Amino acid sequence: MAHGGGIDSWQLKGIMRLVDWGVISKARAAGLLTWFEQNTDVSADDNAPDLRPVMHGLAIGTKNGRPASVGVSLKSPATQETKADNIGMGAITGIPLACGIKFLADGQLHKPGVLSPESGHIEPKVFLSEVLIQLGKIANFSSTALDDHIEIARSW
Repeated sequence: MAHGGGIDSWQLKGIMRLVDWGVISKARAAGLLTWFEQNTDVSADDNAPDLRPVMHGLAIGTKNGRPASVGVSLKSPATQETKADNIGMGAITGIPLACGIKFLADGQLHKPGVLSPESGHIEPKVFLSEVLIQLGKIANFSSTALDDHIEIARSW
């Protein structure tokens, strides 16, 4: 929400200050942010060029000594933040974190520290499949198959 989810930065900063000063609890602040997210019409301009997906990642670097890039995005309509989909930034960011914790609890992670799927410590397809299963429970996906929701573009 801090980067355009329908709440101005001054509103977000105001809520943060109220928590800092002890005027409202963190739970109340989360409730306010959820209310803003669910009750604010934030629709993208349909005529805007090159709209990015709601969730996407781009990695640029080298592969075998040559410049390379890979882009990954969720292409499912359920990742579009609307009331009908019942999925917001909290779920989009919290569910992958919870899946990482599940992997840790299940003994699938063996190295300490901050781990990302692309770092090689987590099998990306296994991780993303788990994320889709959990998102599917909230958004009522008709399918949680990786190919139905993930689009990958590579330069190689």
